[in-house]
Amino acid sequence: MCPETLGAQGMGDIAFQTRAYGTLPHPNFLGTYTVFILPAAAIFYLRTQKWPWLLCSALIYAGLLVSLCRGSWMAGAIGIALVVFFALKDREKRRPLLLLGLAFLIVTLALLPARDGLLLARMLSVPVEAGRALQLGDAAGSHRLFIWKKLLRLIPHFWAFGVGPDHLIYGRLALPDGSIVDKAHNIFLEIAVTMGVFAPASYLAFLCFILRPPRSEAGFAPFVMVLVYLLQGLFNIDVVVNMPLFWIVMGLALKIQSMGYSVTTKKYH
Repeated sequence: MCPETLGAQGMGDIAFQTRAYGTLPHPNFLGTYTVFILPAAAIFYLRTQKWPWLLCSALIYAGLLVSLCRGSWMAGAIGIALVVFFALKDREKRRPLLLLGLAFLIVTLALLPARDGLLLARMLSVPVEAGRALQLGDAAGSHRLFIWKKLLRLIPHFWAFGVGPDHLIYGRLALPDGSIVDKAHNIFLEIAVTMGVFAPASYLAFLCFILRPPRSEAGFAPFVMVLVYLLQGLFNIDVVVNMPLFWIVMGLALKIQSMGYSVTTKKYH
């Protein structure tokens, strides 16, 4: 068990009583990890059509579900849609795509009754929270909208250099339940508030250079992995247990993009 789970925000937190987190400090971190690697496992299965990759994809998908992380779910839905688009372009991948979808369906149906339908209740809460967000309700997204509103007001006061990396806790911004906010729960807003507006501008410019449509089949998996990580980052935080993997895959994506390597042709363009 990670030491972080034994602190003030540890096992007493309702998240740790009802949601899976494995060996990671928080269920949301498990959601980030599983949604990040799921596209790779699914694409490897579609390419190789070997059952170990199908089993791997199903297990990772199960981990994503039991994390109960709604932000990761939404990013995962987009990632899976891109994988489906990738597979439908090739007739040989359509049958394994059907098997993959069947595996995901079986996993979902098997987990739905667990813990008195907790998974189903969480799924049904997604449109409810989306409605609250559209109405700009402070409680939307477990008070994420409340946090974002407050932090956006800080940017004009610290626009150049921010309040300092990982220094939000010193702003003493309190949630309605009295807990102190130490993260923005949005990686882009976090960068803007803690390091100033030049930092997210530079980061976005760098991402625009990386996130180009893949020119080869080999570049598709890293592209989707990076994309879903950034999408879930709109609702979650960067943590050291996941960030190294993200930056390694970013490097792979850039390298594949520069080489123009194709797994199908085994040639360099």
